[in-house]
Amino acid sequence: AFDSKVNWTGTQYQVDAKSYKYASRTSLKGPLSWCSTKLFFHEPSGQELFLSEVYGVSSPIKKISPGVYEIEVEGNTNQYHYKAGKLEKIVVESPIKNYQVRRVR
Repeated sequence: AFDSKVNWTGTQYQVDAKSYKYASRTSLKGPLSWCSTKLFFHEPSGQELFLSEVYGVSSPIKKISPGVYEIEVEGNTNQYHYKAGKLEKIVVESPIKNYQVRRVR
């Protein structure tokens, strides 16, 4: 079974992550204020650090063009596309399957 637990202790995150071909038990300095869920509702500036809930690692959010941001985690690169500050599309790379998530009007 795959599951990941990332718990804030007040000074750091305790990570116990098990995913497809990946496992980690470590600690991670924080606090970090960006995760995949927040990216659904807020456009970043491209200067933030992202917390991967699946892998329990942090990664910079990189602005690659106006309204387009990339996050690389464990060799997989995801792109978040925004229009007028609203999320329009996510292009997800995964060791299991690559896919896109799009806004439906």
